[in-house]
Amino acid sequence: LGQYIGGGAFGSVYVGINLDTSELMAVKEIRFPAQPTKLSGEGSKIVREMQVMSMLQHPNIVTYYGIEVHREKVYLFMELCTRGSLAKLIQEQGRVDEVTARLFVVQMLRGLRYLHASGICHRDIKCDNTLLDDSMTIKLVDFGAAKVLNRQSLAMRTRRGRDGATLTGTPMYMAPEVITGPAAERPEPGALGAQDIWSLGCCIVEMLTGSAPWAHLDNEWAIMYHVVADSPPLPDASLVGSDGLDFLQKCFTRAPSKRPTAEELLKHKWVWRGAGAAGAS
Repeated sequence: LGQYIGGGAFGSVYVGINLDTSELMAVKEIRFPAQPTKLSGEGSKIVREMQVMSMLQHPNIVTYYGIEVHREKVYLFMELCTRGSLAKLIQEQGRVDEVTARLFVVQMLRGLRYLHASGICHRDIKCDNTLLDDSMTIKLVDFGAAKVLNRQSLAMRTRRGRDGATLTGTPMYMAPEVITGPAAERPEPGALGAQDIWSLGCCIVEMLTGSAPWAHLDNEWAIMYHVVADSPPLPDASLVGSDGLDFLQKCFTRAPSKRPTAEELLKHKWVWRGAGAAGAS
């Protein structure tokens, strides 16, 4: 493994070399939680999910090259995105302007449309999981393995309901239905990916203001209470126009079955009226 380029709750990411092509790639080392009896089962789940991910081909989805499973950790080999995450960009710049945010959102929507059409819900859309390559193209990442490991890690403190459905995702970006019931495990008809659309709205708020909704709260349970009880605070009108505010309100539609799809949002006036958003479809 080469240079360390980042890390998260479950592992670290390094620069590696693809020996077949001599090109640079990202190598994510994921360490399993210390539950030896479950290691082989979790490893199998990750392998199955990564096999699915490796078949996905889209300009706004990070490309997966392969996987190696060891006793206590897994190595994921994937496309290297040299500009880092959208969260890093926001941290460096403070926030991004509406025009730039719209360009990023169009690409995120294209990636989500492709995933949802493939029957896949990301379940953890956030700026940390949105990468940028050399040309500043958006690449969605960290679905699949993140879902498996989040389920195991959070089960003890977020188990809900008789069927044992558990929360997956990051509280500030969670849709209300993920917190209040098992809709994430058994989505309403026509609502596959609805929670991703809510999370997209949270990303837009973070892009425009520099902070995710409820970021001022330091308690996960307080955040989840506000997600369920309140509407997310919208950016000031000085940061985004009326079309953008309408777009956000649609992302934050409470009923998942009534929340617009990625396909529908790509036809929203904020997208197709935006300068530089030509060809949004």
